[in-house]
Amino acid sequence: MTGLGQKQSYQNLARFFDTNGSLITVGGVGLNGSTIPNDTGYGYLSFTTQTYNTYHIWGVSSGGSVIPTFTDSVLAPSSFTITSPGYLPDSVSVSSGFTIAYGSPGTDSVVVAVVYDGQLSPILTSSTDTVTKPRYSFVSNTGSTSISSSMMSGFPSYGVVIITVGGSRFKNRIISGRQYQIRSTSSASTILYLKP
Repeated sequence: MTGLGQKQSYQNLARFFDTNGSLITVGGVGLNGSTIPNDTGYGYLSFTTQTYNTYHIWGVSSGGSVIPTFTDSVLAPSSFTITSPGYLPDSVSVSSGFTIAYGSPGTDSVVVAVVYDGQLSPILTSSTDTVTKPRYSFVSNTGSTSISSSMMSGFPSYGVVIITVGGSRFKNRIISGRQYQIRSTSSASTILYLKP
C-alpha cells in the first residue's frame, strides 16, 4: 500500500461462458494491444496500474469458439483516494459506526466494501476470530458515506478491517446475438483497527 492508506490498481479480467454457463476459452484476449493470459479456471486475468481516464480497448479473437471476434472499449474511471478514515494505527468503531470520505472516481455510484480480515486480525490484535466477514454497500458517488453500527453487526469488537471504495464504468453489448459486458473499475483501499 502506498500514500494515505491507498492501494490503486486495475484488475483486467475477461470471462466467456457457453450457453450452459460453463467457463470457456477463446482464441485470445488483448487489452490496449497487450495479450492477457488465460488463468485456467478463472478467465483471462492481468493487473495494470494507473491507466486512469483513458479508453481500455479490448480485443477478442474467436479461435473457433462460440464467442465471435470483436473489439470494443470503455473509458476507465479516475484515480482517487480514501481521505478518511486514515490508515493503521487509525481505528473505526463497531458500535458507533463511522463515515468514509473519498475522492471521485468520476462514476455515478460506488461500491463500498468493509471486510473484517480474519487472517491479519489475530496477528495484529488480540482477536481470535479468523473468519473473514464482508459487508457491501452500493451508494451514489457523493464523496462520503456512513457505515452504520447495524451494518457492522456480527463483526468482533477488536480486529482489523479493510475498507475499499470502487467505481466502475461499463457497457452492455450484444454481438452476434450474445450479450457482453465491458467494465473498468478503479478502487482505493485502507486498513484500520476495529474497536468497540
